[in-house]
Amino acid sequence: MRCPSCGREIPEGVDVCPHCGARVTKRLGMRALLAFSLALILVGGVYAALSLQGYRTYAQIGDLSRKMTYASVQVSGIVTGSPSVYLNPRGMEGISFTISDGTGELRIRVYGKAAQRLVDSRVLPSLGDRVEVSGTLLWSSAGYLYLSVNYADALVIREDLRHFQELSITRIASASPSELEEYSMVETTGIVTSVRPMEYLVLYTLTDPGSGSSVTLVMNGLTRYVLGDAKLGLGNGTVTVRGALKLYGTEWEVELLTVGGFDAPAAEYSGSPSSDPYSLVTLEGVVESLSGDPSTLPAPFSMVVSGIPVNVEAYAGRPLDLGVGDSVVVKGILLEGPGGRYVEVRALTMDGVWA
Repeated sequence: MRCPSCGREIPEGVDVCPHCGARVTKRLGMRALLAFSLALILVGGVYAALSLQGYRTYAQIGDLSRKMTYASVQVSGIVTGSPSVYLNPRGMEGISFTISDGTGELRIRVYGKAAQRLVDSRVLPSLGDRVEVSGTLLWSSAGYLYLSVNYADALVIREDLRHFQELSITRIASASPSELEEYSMVETTGIVTSVRPMEYLVLYTLTDPGSGSSVTLVMNGLTRYVLGDAKLGLGNGTVTVRGALKLYGTEWEVELLTVGGFDAPAAEYSGSPSSDPYSLVTLEGVVESLSGDPSTLPAPFSMVVSGIPVNVEAYAGRPLDLGVGDSVVVKGILLEGPGGRYVEVRALTMDGVWA
């Protein structure tokens, strides 16, 4: 080897050059360098494994406190707060819901790309689901703890624990608050007889045509965003729905599952005013009278077409140039009230009026 200072040949292993007296800096050999690199990789792997293990440290919700802000924790529980979706001008902003493990409740927030990935993959939480969630514990400006989730695979939904109990509408409608278990999964069958769109959700009435008993179905904000408003097939025959029981005051409601929450036939407007109530009908005739101004839609109006009253809901169709004596085609649901049968043209469906 050569001295790095004077360049002369010197014996191997010396610390000082015998020619110029300079200290000789020893270089690592290839084997030593390889061993050092492998050691670094091993240390990095162990650190990553320990970090991941710490990220998945299980905690009970009741043990969480503000002192644990920024801690990485894993919690599990039942979804007890209806999932909602937050949007911004660019699209999906996040998903929010609440879970309970018996020791307390905790709000879960899934953000950005993680939320969009859950929507795209249809891996979505529903009321009554048992979930396992990992994330960062944060303190909100409103004064409560929540778990921030930034990765889609940090949310695990135990779909294998969904067990549906078949209950009739009459049984659900007549049960007292103590007779059924809240958040339990149920399956029931009936005819959807009304729809009430609201700002963040949609309420349906499911009726047993035999007994006349009814129960309210709730489509929460996340379900509405994913499935759309008109997917339930209103008024087109018997519908089987699955969802979770929820108490609203002293009455039981069924919140529809986010995905696959119902089984409905395709809408067919094949009936006539002589059909059974709640049938989808097509009415062709002449406008005999008119109440309201069809050109101001989405404001509601009513009319009589060939002797059959027709009520047109708000947000149904587009403005019409329509007057008495005009020929029209009406598609809607056949209902029966104190004054007899009438056709209702509803929002959020394929109903409509064509002049």
